[in-house]
Amino acid sequence: LLAIVPYFVTVTLNSYGVTEEALAVVSAGEEAGTGDVSRTAQYFRLLKMARIVKTLRIIRIFKLARHSTGLQALGNTMKANYKELGLLFLLLGMGAIMFASLIFVFEKEDPNSTFKTMFDSYWWAIITMTTVGYGDVTPVTGFGKVLGCFCAIFGVLVIGLPIPIIGNSFNKFYARQKRWEKKETLAAQRRSQNLTRSNLQKISIDEKDTLSVRGL
Repeated sequence: LLAIVPYFVTVTLNSYGVTEEALAVVSAGEEAGTGDVSRTAQYFRLLKMARIVKTLRIIRIFKLARHSTGLQALGNTMKANYKELGLLFLLLGMGAIMFASLIFVFEKEDPNSTFKTMFDSYWWAIITMTTVGYGDVTPVTGFGKVLGCFCAIFGVLVIGLPIPIIGNSFNKFYARQKRWEKKETLAAQRRSQNLTRSNLQKISIDEKDTLSVRGL
């Protein structure tokens, strides 16, 4: 249902004249000093809503899980290990709050600091703990760099702890799914063979009946 809703929403908006061309004309009229500003704002809100709803089409990709053993095993793994995943995100969140607060205290007084707000500190802490390291926000003081080292080590340890548990669970579910698919294939083959045998027996019975009738 969510996959087809964007299409009908787009059709409805187009029926009311909310299209790219109409918005371009309205925007040009507003820049020239004419046109209704509230109507223009409403059109833009509707268009943004339509674009957001259109992105829901990406949900269709989850249909591949019906035909993929790996995706089914991954989904079962997520369901079975939600406690471990929750613990992982909890530890990452606690570490992000702790290291972001400390790095902001050490770096905010430096004139060359890139930590302008606490959001920059949270971004840096999460990126450092996940060992991505974009480099857009970096510490410049000595204490900040030392703290960055501890933040990276903490992130590696936290992420590395539950990974073996989740990996073993995934292997277990994957092997179980493969066994189930193999059983289904063998069962289908047996049903096909039984159907063929029953058809052959029916044909042989019909032939015998025909021969008996001719003999009479």
